[in-house]
Amino acid sequence: MKHSRSHLVLWLFFSMASGNLLAQQEQGKYNCAPNTLPINSRICIGVTETPAYMYKDFLAWVGKNKGMNSSDFKTAQPDYSKWRDVFPKLSAQKIQERFLDTDQLALMPIIGITREQAMAYCEWKTETFKAQLAEMNKEERAQFPEEFEFRLPTANEWGRMRFLIQDKAMKKQIKKLAAANSKAFKLSRSKLLQDKKITNIYANMDEKLGFYNLFNNVSELTSTTGESVGGSWNKPNEEDNFKKIFAYSEAEAWLGFRIIFEIIK
Repeated sequence: MKHSRSHLVLWLFFSMASGNLLAQQEQGKYNCAPNTLPINSRICIGVTETPAYMYKDFLAWVGKNKGMNSSDFKTAQPDYSKWRDVFPKLSAQKIQERFLDTDQLALMPIIGITREQAMAYCEWKTETFKAQLAEMNKEERAQFPEEFEFRLPTANEWGRMRFLIQDKAMKKQIKKLAAANSKAFKLSRSKLLQDKKITNIYANMDEKLGFYNLFNNVSELTSTTGESVGGSWNKPNEEDNFKKIFAYSEAEAWLGFRIIFEIIK
């Protein structure tokens, strides 16, 4: 299993004072987690859907710490048979090989996973970020909250993105991040993500809100079982309705997720 190029990926930290909220809100004193934007004084949400390369890092951690042949590693694996809805010319085994052993699918949103798998990823991400912060000096560490967690959003939290307006400088910074990461993963060479049902995580930015792929790529898991939001290639949200709920019962090729970073203390 090949590790992703995540060490090359550009991270952007946004303070809780970043962005302009339409409603007056208390400005927090802490930075958001990398590549998330604030939606209020204690909650930040991902600029993009959770990318495949980050989930692959999670799998690499599980494989290293639990064993590649462990039940934990098998449980964490996506359902690659579902991915055939997007890549019908490839078998599930070939898709798995492309995902694990190359970076060709690095910048697609992770799909074919359950809510429970997404929650396990969030728990891993929380502990990983704690370890990263522990390596900072005291001054740098003080810019981040003492206690926090990554988790799935509620439908209401996801919908609050509609109240944000990013200024030109912020949007420029976000686009710079997208360009750098696309170059790092050689997105232009990934034929698997060209002219497909699913697109890469940086394909469509909302020019007002600053977030990518809100309604046109994959629907996004929420903290409520069986409910997702947004819109997807399979279940369109043509009205761009932030309150629209989509039902699901299992892992799907049209279903991914976007993370919440919550400041607890």
